Amino acid sequence: MPDFLCPVAFLGDHWTDPFRQIECTSLGVAFADTDFELKTYDLCVQEYESTTKHASNIRSDIMSKLSKYIDLSRLAREDGRCVFVSDSDAKLVAALRDDFHRLSCATHDISLAVKAALKAVESTNIVV
Repeated sequence: MPDFLCPVAFLGDHWTDPFRQIECTSLGVAFADTDFELKTYDLCVQEYESTTKHASNIRSDIMSKLSKYIDLSRLAREDGRCVFVSDSDAKLVAALRDDFHRLSCATHDISLAVKAALKAVESTNIVV
C-alpha cells in the first residue's frame, strides 16, 4: 500500500447472494495519499469463512481477509489512523469493537431514514 496521510478507512459489508444463498464479505479501503488525492480500492468480495455469524467469527473472517492486503500491526488503533466504515449491524459492530474505530456509513443511514419516512407517509388511498 502506498504511503498515506491520515485515517485509512476500511469499508466492509456482509450479505447473502439471493440466488445461490452464499454468504459473502466485501472489503475496500479509502485514504488520502501524500499528494492529497483520495484513493479507493476494492480489496475483495469473497465467501464468508464461517458457518455462524457470531461476532468472533465475523472478526476472524474480516481480519483474515484484510491481512492478505496490509500489515494490520502497522495501523495502530490508538493513533486514530484506522477506522472501519460499515452499516450498524449489531454483530458487525461487536466484531469490530476491539480493533477499529468504527463509523456508521452515512449513505446507509440516510437510505434507512428515507425508507422510514416514505413508509410513514405511504398510503393506499389514491387521490385523483
